[in-house]
Amino acid sequence: MKRIKKLLILARDFILDLDFSDLFLYRLQSKINGLTWDVNQDDPDTWPSIPHLHATEKPYKLDIYTGRIFNINTKKHVLRASRKGMEILWTDKKAVAIILYNRNKYKDRELPDIPDYAVKLTCEEVSAALKQHRIILEDTSYAE
Repeated sequence: MKRIKKLLILARDFILDLDFSDLFLYRLQSKINGLTWDVNQDDPDTWPSIPHLHATEKPYKLDIYTGRIFNINTKKHVLRASRKGMEILWTDKKAVAIILYNRNKYKDRELPDIPDYAVKLTCEEVSAALKQHRIILEDTSYAE
């Protein structure tokens, strides 16, 4: 039997009422620092950032706000993502939709600001990005 979760995402100027049952990884379409990266929709691990990216070729995690790359075994800072790499992440609509979802899950924590160069998504664009990953929107309404 599948678990069903229900969640409201509050992001800038819209509210999304989401109902979903499948955990998924989204793989960024472009490499950052020569590595392929995944973002997990429901990663319970909050280190080094909420959310963070996982490298597929090496045991690395990327802090999505600072660009710092850490070795998951030693937790030591080993690299820094290039500015171009950070722009790749923050202009990927699907990745940003997942980031907004994860930020809402941890809205009780103080999280870093989203970069100014991040893609600005409309409610419809977030809906479309999330629907492609089996997240079904039951209702969409705009916040006052």
